[in-house]
Amino acid sequence: MLRYSRGLKASASGGLEREDEMKMCQECGDEIDGLDGDNLCRECDDAAADGKRRARARQMRKERHDILTSLGLTRVRGALGGVYYE
Repeated sequence: MLRYSRGLKASASGGLEREDEMKMCQECGDEIDGLDGDNLCRECDDAAADGKRRARARQMRKERHDILTSLGLTRVRGALGGVYYE
């Protein structure tokens, strides 16, 4: 049997058809039907991206706070919960 990239194999009629190999998610162990190189299911992949996004937002917030406090401004919480510097 001749194998091609992206999970395709040669069929008896001469065309290409998808192989029926299932892979396992490295995080949760669920079966996934993905392309070569996909090691996480959609839910685990979204969770990993969300963690990176939160870490970046936290880092940006800290950098902004450091800059504004170095200018002599103080952080104030507004009546509706917002944060501003004065």
